[in-house]
Amino acid sequence: MPKINRLELLKLQIPVPPLVTQARIEEILSAFDSVLGNLHTVTSAKRRFKRGLMQELLTGKRRFKEFEAAPWQSRRLRHITQESLRRNEDGLTLEQVMAVRKDAGIVPMKDGVASKDLTRYKVVEPGWFAYNPMRLNIGSIARSEASRTVLVSPDYVVFHCLEEELRSGYLRHFVQTPAWTRHLGRAGLGGVRVRIWYDELAKMPIQVPSVREQDAVAAVLEALDAEIGLLVRLRDALDRQRRAVGELLLTGKVRIPA
Repeated sequence: MPKINRLELLKLQIPVPPLVTQARIEEILSAFDSVLGNLHTVTSAKRRFKRGLMQELLTGKRRFKEFEAAPWQSRRLRHITQESLRRNEDGLTLEQVMAVRKDAGIVPMKDGVASKDLTRYKVVEPGWFAYNPMRLNIGSIARSEASRTVLVSPDYVVFHCLEEELRSGYLRHFVQTPAWTRHLGRAGLGGVRVRIWYDELAKMPIQVPSVREQDAVAAVLEALDAEIGLLVRLRDALDRQRRAVGELLLTGKVRIPA
């Protein structure tokens, strides 16, 4: 009931069980709310822990003992990644067209947005990166987690890691660090709607360990991401259950035994 006013609200009729039953219902739903609150707290704490650990692991402030003796190298991104200009020569369809969303990664393009002619669209292989050059400075970059080849807009920049030098799993986390953000600020001269092409991005200096240490760092951070994902899904499932139980109890469709 949009824009309901006070008088209309007061006319609403609600089922009112005995006070003892009301107290029992409140107790049940409050238990749900308590668990949901605890899950939110744990998830937030886990995210903060992951951010802190990621910063230490990706800067070398914290090392795995088996790699401590191996020095890190300073490299420019252009020496350990490569831009791809491949177009859609294999007839991939609208179903394979993707977009990059800041919080969701590479996701299917909304219906009706993509052009009917897909021949100029750029190819993104599994593990490759894509970004909108006008939105890179606000974090819109992602690695393709798809198991198949996909397409992105011809206006996007696509590049991939030279895996023998830089693991894509390692870079996926590095793009979330302050070092990455600082370089984009310099590349974009602090603007909001600034285009940052690959040539400018590729000037970024990055300290990299051996690929074995990169793999170890990525494995730890990916395990944390998986744990956080499980906590989020658990909270969402419990929230749906709480709403369903509340609907049943507060309408009398399910009664609490005396």
